[in-house]
Amino acid sequence: SFSMGNQDIRAYLNGLYFEVDQDNIVVVATDGHRLSIGEIKQSNNLANKKTVILPRKAVLELTKLLNKNEHDEVDIHLSDNYFYLVSDNTTIISRLIDGNFPNYAQVIPTDYENTIVIDRQDFLDSLQQASIFVEERTKGVKLAFKDAQLNIFSHSERGQAKTQIAIKNFDKEIEIAFNIHYLISILEKLTTDEINMVVPGGENQSCLLTSIGDETYQYVVMPMRI
Repeated sequence: SFSMGNQDIRAYLNGLYFEVDQDNIVVVATDGHRLSIGEIKQSNNLANKKTVILPRKAVLELTKLLNKNEHDEVDIHLSDNYFYLVSDNTTIISRLIDGNFPNYAQVIPTDYENTIVIDRQDFLDSLQQASIFVEERTKGVKLAFKDAQLNIFSHSERGQAKTQIAIKNFDKEIEIAFNIHYLISILEKLTTDEINMVVPGGENQSCLLTSIGDETYQYVVMPMRI
């Protein structure tokens, strides 16, 4: 949900997209610069695929309820205009956002040649250190991949930072920049010790981050110029 838009003029970005069929529930959020995808495989009582967009405010309330819920299962009902969730003695009813959600599959990298293995905690620690000196306007950080190393650079009028961490499975030279806060928020959500990072190049225009061995959640970030 942290990737949802907030007061975006494009109303369909200010919410969480649900795509439900007989075997899966896929939830997607994007603000146009980053995208989060979660997929749950389970049997659903649906004859046809259903897609809806749940408003941001309802998503935040839903998250609070699910975090407090002591049971593993809740009931979700979808109509053309409303979303219903029933849990114990609590029911949440919300109107849906009317609009067409973007084709999120188009921005997910499909070329895995530029896949790098990185220690998640080392990467997170280095970015948090670099965040002290990012330029407030752009919030950009530069990543330079070379000789099995990742060099992380940030600078502003307050000073500059440079850190270096080891990477695996990558021997190319690539320099690219991202919004540092987008990367930090993703790394805080991933759970494994090492992560896969598919960087732009070839057919890829975006960056994909996933936990190794668990692609239940996928995170996509667009690069930026600094």
